[in-house]
Amino acid sequence: MSSSSEEHTSVPSDSRKGAWTAKEDQCLQTRVAKYGTKSWTNIASGVEGRSAKSCRLRWYNQLCPGVKRTPFSDWEQAVIIKAQKIHTNKWAALAKLLRGRTDNAIKNHWNATLSRKLNNPAENFRNQYIEQDVTLEWLLQHPELDSSNDIEDALAGTFGSKAGKVRRVCRVGGTSSEQRLHASGSSGFSDSSDAVAFCHAS
Repeated sequence: MSSSSEEHTSVPSDSRKGAWTAKEDQCLQTRVAKYGTKSWTNIASGVEGRSAKSCRLRWYNQLCPGVKRTPFSDWEQAVIIKAQKIHTNKWAALAKLLRGRTDNAIKNHWNATLSRKLNNPAENFRNQYIEQDVTLEWLLQHPELDSSNDIEDALAGTFGSKAGKVRRVCRVGGTSSEQRLHASGSSGFSDSSDAVAFCHAS
């Protein structure tokens, strides 16, 4: 009668706490180069004292060459704000829209900065994209414009001559402003009713 023993694979646990050392980082990079980013248990088995989760977070948050660690730009923040209204707190879905940003980084930025500023008028949050009230689709088609003038030019190209300016006037100026635009011939619409219709449709 033969007996067989079942082989158990131990899952690495976090026996080491605290900051990662340069030696650990180098070891993790070597293991990722060997195994890729699909088998964190195998990777962690060669990084003494670190769990699979710890290795994964260290890689994506600190070591991965494609991860951005610079401050979030106006464009990135606008994408997060617009996308969060659609996807709520599904951070992995938002991360797919921002190359180089991890779901954890986006979640932390939302919770620590954006949500607080948006819900507190005293913060006086300013964002040139949000002020133009552009859509998420438009943002994804026009990544990282450098200035408010670039945004206005892109809006004009998207909606027609001076359309971006008409949209802003409609929101703040009322019918008299629309009529003045038409009278000056700068609106790009055939008459003021077209401008009004455009504003209501926006």
